[in-house]
Amino acid sequence: MSARGLCEAATQTPLEHLQEVWIAVRASLRAVLESVTLEDLVRGELPEAVRELTRYPEAWVGH
Repeated sequence: MSARGLCEAATQTPLEHLQEVWIAVRASLRAVLESVTLEDLVRGELPEAVRELTRYPEAWVGH
């Protein structure tokens, strides 16, 4: 990490990081929901990008 990166990290508060995490979660959820149609669900055929996310064993584990 550069000196600039250290300075920037030092000036961010924990709440700023929480906001970034929330934005990333929201963007990820939106990407999935906007790529799946009702027709996909009726056919039982999800887009490959969505199916790929379900292939990770950790995705199925509640934390």
